[in-house]
Amino acid sequence: MTSLYGFSGTASLTMSAPPELIADLGSSSLTVTPEGTDSTTLSITAPSTTSTGTYPVTITAVSGSLIHSTTVTVVVIPRVPSAPKNLAGTAGNTQVTLSWSAPSDSGTAPITNYKVYRGTSAGEETLLATIGDVLTYTDTAVTCGQTYYYQVTAVNSGGESSRSNEAMIIIPVNLVVRVPQAPPEGVTILIDGLQYQAYADTPATAFVTPGQHTIQAPTTFEKEEWQPGQYYIYTFKNWSDGLTANPRTSNITSDTTLTANYLRSKYPYLKTIP
Repeated sequence: MTSLYGFSGTASLTMSAPPELIADLGSSSLTVTPEGTDSTTLSITAPSTTSTGTYPVTITAVSGSLIHSTTVTVVVIPRVPSAPKNLAGTAGNTQVTLSWSAPSDSGTAPITNYKVYRGTSAGEETLLATIGDVLTYTDTAVTCGQTYYYQVTAVNSGGESSRSNEAMIIIPVNLVVRVPQAPPEGVTILIDGLQYQAYADTPATAFVTPGQHTIQAPTTFEKEEWQPGQYYIYTFKNWSDGLTANPRTSNITSDTTLTANYLRSKYPYLKTIP
């Protein structure tokens, strides 16, 4: 309070505040001398149960016949949600499917959106997408062999929550094994001990995480040619990249195609046809 026109004296203070707020006036009176000032502190708290809205708090000063009031307007916005929980992802062929749980506290207004953040380094995620009030998202703009980091936030009319836990996802790569000389019934290719079938015109294909993988083609197979009951023996020769080890262990970091080459026996042999 500031003295005007030489006023001096004491003014009593009263406060009027709505019950939704907790308000405290630091002093019940102020005293000023001519051209002097005096002040007090008004503290206002909106409990978490306070509804969104506008609330007036009025301070009235009375000194004799002099009365002056001033009003402070308090705007209560919704409390933002807590962070989404349990973010996890599943990598597929050129996509990542994310899922998470809703925040334990949705704030004081309904959740309207979730924001998905992505980066290629931990802790460096940037906004990827803003979606509705759903708990899943599929990211199709990914590169095979790349590692991605994800976080999500929840949004209501009060603002955006803090970020969820970080999920690291490695996009698998395509490992393709061709056997152009395979018989009509195909041959079995082993990739990390798992069986895949390869045919002359259809390769064996596996989706693998970048890293070391063991690939094995058949050492030999037989194939009927030229006439019924006449068979040739095919013996493994090498791979299309020149390696002769079979099985082989290779560092697969991107989409890779290998071809198994075979030598056919010079002379056929006959099988008895039932």
